[in-house]
Amino acid sequence: MKSNSAIASGNYRYNLDGVEQPIEEPWQLIQTDSGLILQGRRIVNGIALLTVDARFKNGAWQQMSLHWAGNGAGDDPGQHYRLEYRLANNELAWAHAGKSEQRFALPDNTLLFPLLRAASGSLLSQLAAKPQTLVLPCLRDPQDQAAFLRPIMSQRRAEYVQQLDDDTTHFRYYGGEYGEAGSDYWLNRQGLLQRYVWQSPHGCWDVQLKDYQAPDTLPIFSAMGRSRPASAR
Repeated sequence: MKSNSAIASGNYRYNLDGVEQPIEEPWQLIQTDSGLILQGRRIVNGIALLTVDARFKNGAWQQMSLHWAGNGAGDDPGQHYRLEYRLANNELAWAHAGKSEQRFALPDNTLLFPLLRAASGSLLSQLAAKPQTLVLPCLRDPQDQAAFLRPIMSQRRAEYVQQLDDDTTHFRYYGGEYGEAGSDYWLNRQGLLQRYVWQSPHGCWDVQLKDYQAPDTLPIFSAMGRSRPASAR
């Protein structure tokens, strides 16, 4: 039996209109006997606002544990939430910690998005092949306890733009907060998000992968058979 070990790690740093923001997202990808686990945190003003453990198996994100810890300013104990999401057979099971599990049916081939930037690359490659539905926790308004972190579905698609070099592939990503205007995503040679740029209503976000360590090939993307869309070959 092999022991759990980190096979890749990095940190996404956030800039807004060219100014570095106090936001970062360190992560690591861990190989286990039962599959791959992505662990990451979104840190705002030094507070780990969001912590996620997501499990990747059979070519998709299957399960995630999520901890939301306040609003990044004051850390109100009343805003701590722990949830579990589990995707199986076109059905989502989810629950707040200590509460009854809820289930609902999903459209065929719905993909789970576990919120972390390091999970974006695998989804983008699949969306470039065909538009699909994502299911993900709602992060719109932490004050709306009835809706916050509940599952929402979102129609997404991606388009291959160009292969910049042997290490970088450029995509456009549409849907959700990006709308029809889309955003620019660049994946590195291992299929992980290297950078994305989004012109939001509040300014231009530029998020880049830093402190990256990984082998030449990652099993998460080898298992998917990652490649350019057939139409782009």
